[in-house]
Amino acid sequence: MPTDIVSLYSCYSFSNKQLYETILRETSIPITKIRVDGGVSSNDFVMQMTADLFGRKVARPQHYEMSSLGAAFVAGLGIGFWRTREELKKLAEHRRIVLAPKSIQGRRLQDWERALRRSMNWYQALTRMHTTRRS
Repeated sequence: MPTDIVSLYSCYSFSNKQLYETILRETSIPITKIRVDGGVSSNDFVMQMTADLFGRKVARPQHYEMSSLGAAFVAGLGIGFWRTREELKKLAEHRRIVLAPKSIQGRRLQDWERALRRSMNWYQALTRMHTTRRS
């Protein structure tokens, strides 16, 4: 896989890790399962890297685009097509569990966070440089 694509995909996983750590740090919500959906969840590289960074299993549903499926489930409950939420839970199969082996992802996350910190003021510096040239 080309390096620029790996970098792009890695950002998804690193952002997931930051969000995960923020939730753990700032709430008292116990996270017992990690479930993912949406288009990027179909990417094996991103999901494996996310599992590696979390050090936990990540479950992917059989259908990746769960937003539309969720809307259909709510509508079906509303009109009585399904009677209980338990009926819906049976429909939400998980296609694959991505295991979380120990890996070097922690080091890559630190490198990414260091790069983010370095780039934080780039916009301000470029804006100042651009306004100085106009004057």
